[in-house]
Amino acid sequence: MLHADSALGATTTDTFRNLAGGIAQAGGQLRLTAAGTVANAASALLKGASVVLTSTGFDNDGTLSADTGAAVLRVDGTLDNSGTLYAKQRLDVADRQAASGATLVNTGLMLADGDMVLKARTLSNARVGNDVATGRIQAATGSTVTAGDLSNSGAWLLSRNAAARDTVAVGTTLTNSGTLQSAGGVAVTATTIANAGFLLAGGDLGATATTLANTASGTAQAGQALGVNVTTLSNRGRLIGDRLALAATTLDNEGIVQGGGSNASDVAVGGTLTNGATGVITLATASGGRGTVAASRIVNGGALQSVGGLEVDVGTGGLSINGTAYAGGDLTVKSRATGGAYIADVGGTLESGGLLDISGSAGTTLNVGGAGSVLGGRVAMTLGTVNLADGGTLSSQGDLTLSATRLTLAGGNAAVLGSSGGTGTTRLSTTSALVNNGLLFSSSDLVVGAPSITNGATGGIAALGNATVRANSGDFLNQGALYARGTLTASAAAGTLTNAATGSAYQGTIDADGAVVLQAATLVNNSTIHSLGTIDIDAATLRNQYLGGDNRAWGADTPRTTSQTGYMSQGYNGCGCVDQTESWNYRATWSRTQYYDGTTPSAAVKPEIIGGTRVSLTFQTAWNLGGLVSGTHVILTGKNASASLVNDDLALSRTDYTRTWTEHTEYIAAGPATYHEREVRADTTTSLNSPVSSLGAGIYATNLTSGGAFALTNNGATAQPVSAARAGAAVTASVDATNGRTASGGSLAAAVAGAGTTAATSFAGATGAGGQAATGVAATADAGIAGPVGFTGVGGTTGRTAMSPASVQALARLLSATATGVRTLDGGNAVSFVAANAGNGVEGATFGGTTVSLPTNVNGYYVTATAPRAGYLVETNPRYQVGSTSVGSDYLSNLLGFSPDVLVRRLGDAGYEAYLIRQQLVAQTGNAILRGSQNASTQVQRLMDQAAAESKELGLAYGQALTPAQQANLKQDIVWMVQTEVGGQIVLAPVVYLSQATRAGITGGAVISAENANLSLTSLTNSGGTIAGGKTLNIVSVGDVTNT
Repeated sequence: MLHADSALGATTTDTFRNLAGGIAQAGGQLRLTAAGTVANAASALLKGASVVLTSTGFDNDGTLSADTGAAVLRVDGTLDNSGTLYAKQRLDVADRQAASGATLVNTGLMLADGDMVLKARTLSNARVGNDVATGRIQAATGSTVTAGDLSNSGAWLLSRNAAARDTVAVGTTLTNSGTLQSAGGVAVTATTIANAGFLLAGGDLGATATTLANTASGTAQAGQALGVNVTTLSNRGRLIGDRLALAATTLDNEGIVQGGGSNASDVAVGGTLTNGATGVITLATASGGRGTVAASRIVNGGALQSVGGLEVDVGTGGLSINGTAYAGGDLTVKSRATGGAYIADVGGTLESGGLLDISGSAGTTLNVGGAGSVLGGRVAMTLGTVNLADGGTLSSQGDLTLSATRLTLAGGNAAVLGSSGGTGTTRLSTTSALVNNGLLFSSSDLVVGAPSITNGATGGIAALGNATVRANSGDFLNQGALYARGTLTASAAAGTLTNAATGSAYQGTIDADGAVVLQAATLVNNSTIHSLGTIDIDAATLRNQYLGGDNRAWGADTPRTTSQTGYMSQGYNGCGCVDQTESWNYRATWSRTQYYDGTTPSAAVKPEIIGGTRVSLTFQTAWNLGGLVSGTHVILTGKNASASLVNDDLALSRTDYTRTWTEHTEYIAAGPATYHEREVRADTTTSLNSPVSSLGAGIYATNLTSGGAFALTNNGATAQPVSAARAGAAVTASVDATNGRTASGGSLAAAVAGAGTTAATSFAGATGAGGQAATGVAATADAGIAGPVGFTGVGGTTGRTAMSPASVQALARLLSATATGVRTLDGGNAVSFVAANAGNGVEGATFGGTTVSLPTNVNGYYVTATAPRAGYLVETNPRYQVGSTSVGSDYLSNLLGFSPDVLVRRLGDAGYEAYLIRQQLVAQTGNAILRGSQNASTQVQRLMDQAAAESKELGLAYGQALTPAQQANLKQDIVWMVQTEVGGQIVLAPVVYLSQATRAGITGGAVISAENANLSLTSLTNSGGTIAGGKTLNIVSVGDVTNT
């Protein structure tokens, strides 16, 4: 034992060994100086109030303790501690020059109740096996560590003081697989930091290095700011701080990078930031937090997120998201450089719970892949190009505003879905042509603007509020669907708005529940324009016509058939020596027929403008060529005095020609010399025109008025005598050529009227005849509804016996042995009428006078039903949330007492059935509304009510087409559900059957018909057409009236 009550000093020129059980102790300072090494054995003690040790090596297996002061160890060579080094105040370890030239190896305990200063060329703190009592370094107030390289696999507490600011400076590599921790802040510098353990700071944790590799087991965590400034940052573990301040040239993350509640987190990467599939970068974990990620290129295959706000600054390398990028608050994506451009590819999800703000210069492109989704609570986008691949979506809960150079939707499954919360406005504008092959949709209001617009065959532009779609300077081609629950406004103010069709099927559809407003320099409608409310169309040139318009041409003359019809000879020998003459009479006939040169119009693709209430057409020149215009109040307005409207049924005609002539020969005396030979005389050619076919063209209204004068031309196939027109009750009619002249002979009638009424007509300035009364049809009492053969009918007003429930269920099935593969909705077998129905006019998609083309546009007004147990093949697009205003065939089946589940699948839902009924009425009558019907919805119900009544009298079977005899005996118009095969499925289709009285009252050709017609015209030419007023017909023309 070496002992002193005060200071104790020991100096040796060789080694100092304190053997097991040895004690060197001083009440004051203990100073040991050795030219060689100092060895302190396992149970030995070196102790003083303070300790100063200087040597060329120190091997401590025992205890060195500075009980009240500091311990200063100056060791060249290696300090190897497996025991305990303790200082009440500072523990200071360095080489003999107080520099970092030595090697420090600790597998024991190094403790300081004050601070700790460690300097070494190589510093190692290692735990021995699983012994947590080994490899421990701990300072109370702070640590300053300087090393050439540092390895820690133990537990190292740099300070227990939250106010401490510790430093760890490593010249080359810091390798940590243990815990390196500070209760305060710590700054770590190294060339390479390899962390497989814990780097922890209660305050700020700063790491500066060329390379930081945080392995899967590694955690670097700060209670406040985590600051990393490196060239290469690789993270497979956890990087956590309340505020992130990460700066790197490259960042490769497969682990977790996480901020806290700070609103100033920042991840800045000079080159490429790669967030792999397992990587999660969270900038803020609190709603009030916010962070920024900036890189030249960002590749995110994992999760880039913030509970609060998030800003993503993208460099020229672009942004790729195949994982998720999410912010609970606002999310901003912009160029890293002011005015810069970038490319953002989103194959995963880019989402904001608040405002999603994506901006960039004209060179910036956003590509949303087929599985990509870009969505926000609100969305504001200003950039160059937005490309949505088929399946890609851009959506918002509230307002969505997109301003771009170009927007393209590549396929029917690409979609912009704005304002899905039902409030706000979706605004889409481009500075170049807009080509939409997907869906542009708003659950509220929608505004779309572009220089020109093409809504492709798989495209839909729709809103559950109002929709405004404008081609600002060019054309607007609609081959898809335009729809608004409120008002649909579409315009091409300086170009042509075309609602397209093919020669065999409708393409473009324009529909609105509230109103349709169309404005264009030229408007061409080859398809359907339909509104439950009003329609207002304003166009300098308006064409409601079949594809190709009036493409009629005359064919070549047929070969001529010539015959001799007479012969005469007289003269010299029989007439007192007068010159001899001969004459031969001939007759030649031939014809020529019109044809459609190009696309042959199909009656199944009749162009239609149908409004539930008012239809207003304002034009300079207008043509209704084979089309239909219908509304309760139709207003026709010419823009000025030279305006004109032509209603033409595109009838094909045949002209038959007959030529008669005489060939005359006059002889000199008895001949053979002649004065002339075979001289043609009395050569006359006459022609007769007759109709071959007519597509029909109609303008129908309850009230027909003109808002501005125009020249009206009504061209039909043939003129119907006025006396043959059906008349309405209490009719007055006048046609007044105020300043012009009147030519008569055509059909200006008092209208197609109801049965059992009479009328008188007179025309001022025109030759006409009184209307002819139609025979009245007496109503029949409802005597009950017929069931199928062998079953008692359902009781009607006379109280007949109703079918039993078992009988009702048996109706659609009967015997499974006769089923032929027809199934009911509940899986039962049903009788097949398909073959028999084909013989009675219902075959495949052809029935009721028209041929149905199943919808092919996934964004159309009508679509193929996709629900596994849908009761119909076609449905009104569920995304458009269109509630049917008409009853469906379920109504009829209920009237007849049938459960829909035991019936065959229907062709369409109630909305599509109403459409099919409308198209059949147009095909059969020329108009969508039968006389006596107030509107389409009440009309459907009336037809089904009448069907229920007629089924008793005629013995109709549900699913079976009416025979010719049954059709001939109909007293009322009906809709009957008939089996047919469409799209490979047996379905029930609504088939319209008209009574004989209705068929007899149909006026074909070119028809302008209204209950009350008041027109102010500049001239009127009615050539082979019909202009009729059911109650009043008043036409005032300032010019000529020609009725031929």
